[in-house]
Amino acid sequence: MKRLVPLFCLFVTAVFEAGCADSDQGLSILGNYALDTKTCSAPMATMLKMVQPLPRGTYDIGVALGGDLGYVMNMAVINNLPSRVNSSNVELNNLNLVGFEVNLAVDPASPLVPYLPPGQVGLTKRTVSAFGGNLSAGGGVAIAVSEMIGVNVAQALLKVPKLVPAGPQLNYSEILIQIRARGTGSVGNVLSNQIEFPVTICNFCLGKKVGASGVPALDITTGTPFDCPQTILNADVVTSCYSQQDNPSSCCLKDQFLLCGSMIPTTKM
Repeated sequence: MKRLVPLFCLFVTAVFEAGCADSDQGLSILGNYALDTKTCSAPMATMLKMVQPLPRGTYDIGVALGGDLGYVMNMAVINNLPSRVNSSNVELNNLNLVGFEVNLAVDPASPLVPYLPPGQVGLTKRTVSAFGGNLSAGGGVAIAVSEMIGVNVAQALLKVPKLVPAGPQLNYSEILIQIRARGTGSVGNVLSNQIEFPVTICNFCLGKKVGASGVPALDITTGTPFDCPQTILNADVVTSCYSQQDNPSSCCLKDQFLLCGSMIPTTKM
């Protein structure tokens, strides 16, 4: 099964009020923020005081598997260092956000433990890049869109039959993402506070059948997604910014490609 879904990365910077972080380190993570549902863009850094970070997420590994799509987070990071200039009036405490240190943890009693061993480099222990940007001293904020769970997690879990049952379930397994931001500047390398973000793991709990948003996109009897109908109206399709996570999206198979959300061709009536 093939998959076509665009994945973009954006980066914006602005000045945010200093002193908002609960860490005494020079760099702090403010949280993971939802994309705008209409534009699928991250919130402006200047608007973060008006919105709350997401408390948790959901990763649909069934939808994610075919398209190399991991779990994406929109991380807001702040520079807590006060302004400090040298005799040439050059700011010494600006920082560049260069990436994140990510660890994936699961409850010791979870059935996922044997397949997600702690500290396995590239699977449960990752270094994630964040592309460019200056964090101004005295409260500069950046929002970096980065993939925190790799699709290899979905691959590892779906190799084991019924480890993550398909469709809606009464109980789901959970992964805890532990994240620190990495910055660099004239002060040297800076590592932020650690945040923990819980993510529910499911298999076609978010991918929905076209025209039937209450039905999983996966045909449980065959183990494959339903084919795309010949005629599809806009009203038949549910879309979200990332089809593999957090919010429902319609999905169906067309020419062996799994199409989801806005990628599903609709007929104008």
